[in-house]
Amino acid sequence: MKTYWLSKKRFWILVGGALSVLIAFFISLRQANVSWIVVYNMTGEPLPPLRIEACGQSRLTPPLPNEGSYRWKLAPRGTPSEIALEMAVDPPWRWRGSYIEPQGGYLVTLRIWPDRQVEEHFQFSFWQQVFHPNKTVSE
Repeated sequence: MKTYWLSKKRFWILVGGALSVLIAFFISLRQANVSWIVVYNMTGEPLPPLRIEACGQSRLTPPLPNEGSYRWKLAPRGTPSEIALEMAVDPPWRWRGSYIEPQGGYLVTLRIWPDRQVEEHFQFSFWQQVFHPNKTVSE
């Protein structure tokens, strides 16, 4: 006896769609615990390489063009800390601020303005907000 419904195109489209949604859901859940730092150059001029330090980790960016950005995914190790930026210019420029944890779905956006002031924006991933609605930044 042939199973009629297995040969129907609509059935396989429905199964494929359901599997696609399920895979996307699990990928987004897995990525919800990743923390990111994004630095934007809004100075009006190119910036030399920046050193970014956070959670016991360090990264050197390439030179950033005006209105360029650099996105850094933190490794899931280290201890929570402030973010530190450093630029090798004369005189040396340093900035500290914005608490971050190496895991937990943190997204910290830093914009460097013409006067070298840094604007900070902080948010959690969508799934962290759903599963941990009372989560706050603790320093």
